[in-house]
Amino acid sequence: MTAQVVLIVDDDHGYRFPIANLFSDQGFSVLQADNVESMRELSSKAGVWIVDVRLPTEKMEGIEAVRQLWNDQQRPKVFFISVMPEGTAQLQLRILQDKSIPYRWLEKPFELEVLLTEVNDSLARG
Repeated sequence: MTAQVVLIVDDDHGYRFPIANLFSDQGFSVLQADNVESMRELSSKAGVWIVDVRLPTEKMEGIEAVRQLWNDQQRPKVFFISVMPEGTAQLQLRILQDKSIPYRWLEKPFELEVLLTEVNDSLARG
């Protein structure tokens, strides 16, 4: 696993593709998933996870997927992206507390450069 690999998990290609292009243009290796199953297959290969909160599955959404896939040895940087404000998801986000999973939240729509800055800052902090 390397911190220079970014996994983008979003079923909306209108968000996923521009994010993927931005990070690819900046020299990151980019993996893409449009559902939880694909995320599960790719998550161990990435040091940064950019995850949509609402994913097309009857079983699990992005927050729960992150909780299940989180690994203390890997400790990926987690960025949730969502159309809903972070405050609206507080009950869902509580499930991350048992594993002390740090995350950042960006509300859609957001400027791609803001996401890039957040990721770069997070990687620089280690």
